[in-house]
Amino acid sequence: MKAAKSAVAGSSLRLLGVTALTSYDDCDLADAGYAYGVRDLVARRAAQAREEGLDELILSAQEVGAVRSRFGRDMTPGIRPAGVAAADQKGTMTPAAAIVAGADCLVVGRPVTQARNPREAADAIIAEESIALS
Repeated sequence: MKAAKSAVAGSSLRLLGVTALTSYDDCDLADAGYAYGVRDLVARRAAQAREEGLDELILSAQEVGAVRSRFGRDMTPGIRPAGVAAADQKGTMTPAAAIVAGADCLVVGRPVTQARNPREAADAIIAEESIALS
């Protein structure tokens, strides 16, 4: 993180840090040899990111509330619009629920890129966000 922050110093680039993949759960971490769960991993990495001066975090929507007060601004992957299967994602919320939980930005990938009609999928997400923001 120090090297990355140094590399973008003086530029307009923003440095984002990933806390934990949203496809992980506590069992995955235990299988990988971690002695703690996802919430603890996210808290540790959020603290490290804050110490190193990263600009924003990418984290599970389910972690936004716990991390927001410590870090400030958040981005949330693992968004799955209402009616879209979670697939391999374990730490998901709908866009509206993530906004209500305190997310500033949403990172959305497969629900749009793999949709039969990506434009309609994106429009549905925007509509869902608009309802949450009103």
